[in-house]
Amino acid sequence: MQIKLIPFPIIVSAPSGTGKTTVIKKVVERLPYVEKVATLTTRPPRKGEISGKDYKFVSEQEFWDWVNTGNVYEYATVYGYHYATPKPDVERILNEGRYPIMALDIQGVKSMRKIFPDALYIFLIPPSWEEWRRRLTMRGAENIDKRMAAATEEINEWRMFDYVVVNDELEATVELVVKIIDVERYNIKHIEVNYAAP
Repeated sequence: MQIKLIPFPIIVSAPSGTGKTTVIKKVVERLPYVEKVATLTTRPPRKGEISGKDYKFVSEQEFWDWVNTGNVYEYATVYGYHYATPKPDVERILNEGRYPIMALDIQGVKSMRKIFPDALYIFLIPPSWEEWRRRLTMRGAENIDKRMAAATEEINEWRMFDYVVVNDELEATVELVVKIIDVERYNIKHIEVNYAAP
């Protein structure tokens, strides 16, 4: 008897500033079969970010070249910058038998749901509005009131996800997300069982 695991995309979403990028980074460090997909974006790099690892930082022209040649699954404009999920990277990781993990906003999740209905969708939420505002302030985010208003709408979409995780304490959150991924690999949606009777 054999079980064949069929890899699937892992989609993590959260209101801006909830910590999805940090959680994904730590999950990848813990799970060697998971690889982060670097999202295309036209926004400038933040301090310490590396193009091709954190994001693929591209010009407006380069971005639309990717879109117009059909090399993205979805794209969106958020706070004046464009973001897209590069199709070749996701396909490469899946073809290698591994699991692509990516951070998407709610618009992106809705698009990917149509393309990958059996992917794993995880939604991170902050422990409280007060803590979330504090985190946004600490990272120097702009348009905090606008972001918080948008977050209210995003959190109302929680039912489109498979799991909702409160990102209160980072290590506990990472541990839970790792367990979710490990369990989901053996969900009947993601396996084939070959059973040869004696």
